[in-house]
Amino acid sequence: MDIKDIEKIIKTFEASELQTLEIELNGAKIKLSKRKDADVILADESEKPKQQNEFVKIDTNKNEPNVDLVEVKSPLVGTFYAASSPKDDPFVKVGDTVKAGQPLCIIEAMKIMNEIQAPVSGVIEEIKAHDNKTIGYDDVLFLIRETHAK
Repeated sequence: MDIKDIEKIIKTFEASELQTLEIELNGAKIKLSKRKDADVILADESEKPKQQNEFVKIDTNKNEPNVDLVEVKSPLVGTFYAASSPKDDPFVKVGDTVKAGQPLCIIEAMKIMNEIQAPVSGVIEEIKAHDNKTIGYDDVLFLIRETHAK
């Protein structure tokens, strides 16, 4: 199975009404899902699978227990785009307030645009990815300061 075969499988899957698809051919495994809670299959199956759009809370200030930083990590390898087109403003800037589900960026992988959304509401503290640059799986893209009501 080569990259062209994989691209055909992905396009056919996207056009179908299927929610998940698993294929194993000649030792290669492909698992596709349209569900946001689907597991990501890792090349090294000895590693524990991770959730797509996984994020990690980091307690950055022990004196303020109501403030957390959330790492927004890339669920795939691809090209990071801060805006929907080169002429548009970026989706977010440092200091912007975001709501959970709001678009933060786009990652292009195999000519498919994947919108990455904020997992929590909060303020963008840092943007770690650079526009039009390749990012890897699990790379930290954004740090969001999530505040909780007291």
